[in-house]
Amino acid sequence: MNDPRESESIYKPDPEAETGYVVGSFFRALEALAPPSAVLVVATLEARTEELQREHARRALNELSRHNLRYACAVLAGFEALAGALADAAAVSLLRDAFRKSGEFVRQKTGAWLDASADPFRDLVAISKEREKSQFGPGFHFERTRDDEEAYLLVVRKCFWHDFFLAVDHPALTSVLCEFDANWIGAIVPERHGFRFDRPTTLGYGGTHCPFHFRRLR
Repeated sequence: MNDPRESESIYKPDPEAETGYVVGSFFRALEALAPPSAVLVVATLEARTEELQREHARRALNELSRHNLRYACAVLAGFEALAGALADAAAVSLLRDAFRKSGEFVRQKTGAWLDASADPFRDLVAISKEREKSQFGPGFHFERTRDDEEAYLLVVRKCFWHDFFLAVDHPALTSVLCEFDANWIGAIVPERHGFRFDRPTTLGYGGTHCPFHFRRLR
């Protein structure tokens, strides 16, 4: 399996490799962070994820949705494994920490790449657009309310993951997947990179939409 950390580019669409790597890292982080009272085994989590994927296969509208379904099922498998050892709120918090930890390589890679970019704003917006097309698929709905040289204001109105977790009566789990973005967001240093990014809320945190706002600093 390819390791996304080894890519020369900050982002080359490879959903198969990325999904496998991130889910595996998530399970290893979860295993390390879980309290002793929670018996978590990576192989068991992987098996349960595959079982959940089969149960919810109708949600995979195309290949991209299949990969996104795997993320959602991995989070649900982790939540199930923590049941009994932690209260729901504590379990969600631990899952967030584990998913954020699984993407630490993104923070390092993004920071270095932005530092080397001649135009960090333009280049990161280009990556955002590429991910919208090549990673998310029909389970998401994006609106671009502004797209010019000064600002890129993107709004997510529909989220595959939020719809999934609503359907299984665990909407709070959407926020776990929101946390992966914290890694690349945290790599942005406005004073150094010449733009700021704002995402004040998400569907997973109770918002009516997910704003992804990039604005140049002048």
